[in-house]
Amino acid sequence: MRRFQGAFRRYAALFALVLLGSGCSTINVAYTAGPTVVAFMADGYLDLDSDQSALLKERILAIREWNRTNHMVDYARFLGEVRGKAVGNVTPEDVARTVAEARKRWSVMAEQVAGEIADMTPQLTPANIASLKKKIEKKNAEYVKETLEAKPEKQRERRFERVKEETERWYGSLDDTQLERLRGWIAALPVNYPLAIEDRRRRQGEFVAIMEAAVTKKADRAETRQRLQRLLTAWETGRSPAYQAFAAQVTAENLKLAANVVNMATPAQRETLNRRTQRWIDDMNALAARPAP
Repeated sequence: MRRFQGAFRRYAALFALVLLGSGCSTINVAYTAGPTVVAFMADGYLDLDSDQSALLKERILAIREWNRTNHMVDYARFLGEVRGKAVGNVTPEDVARTVAEARKRWSVMAEQVAGEIADMTPQLTPANIASLKKKIEKKNAEYVKETLEAKPEKQRERRFERVKEETERWYGSLDDTQLERLRGWIAALPVNYPLAIEDRRRRQGEFVAIMEAAVTKKADRAETRQRLQRLLTAWETGRSPAYQAFAAQVTAENLKLAANVVNMATPAQRETLNRRTQRWIDDMNALAARPAP
């Protein structure tokens, strides 16, 4: 379920992460986030048979084509606007506004993704749900091992390497001074793995309940679609008060981190960002102009 939740969070922060340089590339998220979510819910966790796999491929292609024809030009335009902001200094408030705009775009995609998933659920069986539960528990055990059972220094290094890798994906290599500053910012980020695991399991439980209701025919497609869309977009709903407070703190610190990374970039690194961003913009526009298959 980690991949499932991560896709949503990364899309919500899509264009802020372009500024930060730590997250999925724009085209990967904008063009394939929907299909990735579908693939996670189905092929990766539900142990599909050949007919179900074929249906999954159809759903993935449908989402990609819908996204390409309806929204790719907007993604390119928005990315260009964000790139324009990154040429100067930015504030955490600037990043927050960008995240809000990206989240609006994810909400539109989520409605389409939820519909595709709901249309697929009649083809699923109780055996698929059993596989889903088993694989979720396996992934949870892996997550606990990587977090609660890992030494604090190893946890910090993993977080640092992840942000470093994605920052350099956009800006190019960081010098020693920048790396030292980045390491300090990462080390200062709030961490509470017990709370994170608790909320992770809560959301997993909600997803399993939605799928079970659909498979047992206790819910029709309209209800399944509505519940999935809410799960995909209203991720604050249902959080415990403790987790809400923690999430607010994490969000505030991540916004500061994003602004700090942008503001420490050198002119040469900003030019690298400009070139690499332009390649994504060109690819998006080329995809949007491609004839329908």
